[in-house]
Amino acid sequence: MVTSPYGIKEVPHLDIPIDLNGLCKSIYTHYEEMFFKRNINLIRGLRNVPGKNVTIENIFDVNSMRGEETEIFGILKYLGEKVKNKALAIFMPGSHTQITYVKNGQILDFVSTISGELFYAISRNTIVSSSIETTMTEYDENMVRHAYNVLKKYGFNKAIYLINTMRIFDIADNFARTSFLEGAIVGGDILCFEKYVNEKWHDIEFAVIYADRGMAEVYRALIKALDDKISILTVYKSEVNCSVEGFLEILRARNTNWR
Repeated sequence: MVTSPYGIKEVPHLDIPIDLNGLCKSIYTHYEEMFFKRNINLIRGLRNVPGKNVTIENIFDVNSMRGEETEIFGILKYLGEKVKNKALAIFMPGSHTQITYVKNGQILDFVSTISGELFYAISRNTIVSSSIETTMTEYDENMVRHAYNVLKKYGFNKAIYLINTMRIFDIADNFARTSFLEGAIVGGDILCFEKYVNEKWHDIEFAVIYADRGMAEVYRALIKALDDKISILTVYKSEVNCSVEGFLEILRARNTNWR
């Protein structure tokens, strides 16, 4: 987020589509005079804006990212030949979750959601907070799927309120209720993904999940529930730091192009 208004220097996003070389060529050089007192190179974030202007009619398709673009190229490097020429949907859960459409090493589209911040807000500032755990690393897959089905049938508000009902009538423990909450929140991401696949990303072959082990299993369960024909690959954050891998890929490409 160093190129955001809250970082070192706000730098305009790049427009997609873009590949590794395009990202390298657009690195922004900034002289930082307060601490480093030298030029620093900033990797710019991405945006997708249909047409020239953002309007209330097209804002649903407007998305942005800062930082995840580096992770994407780290993920592609890590997976190598498995995904080299494939059409991928890369899931990167976080405070702002990104689902990115990548094909032949090129970022073609993506959709942004607020799922991580939503869990934080609900788990700390609503009546649901007393019914769940905030530090779980494993989840009940059946409750995750159950929440997804409730979400589709009754909507998000009812799905979340059911967690409170479970506590009142003592029909599930905190482990199950937290799994249900994650299923409802992540289920929103999956519904969004379904719409994009049906309307735009018709050729997706692989869903790639880059996450901690527990959260990866939540996404895996719901992607399977959506479409069992999509192959799922998982890259665990505990095993590889794709931010570092992506930065090294950008550095290598930049050095090669500048020789």
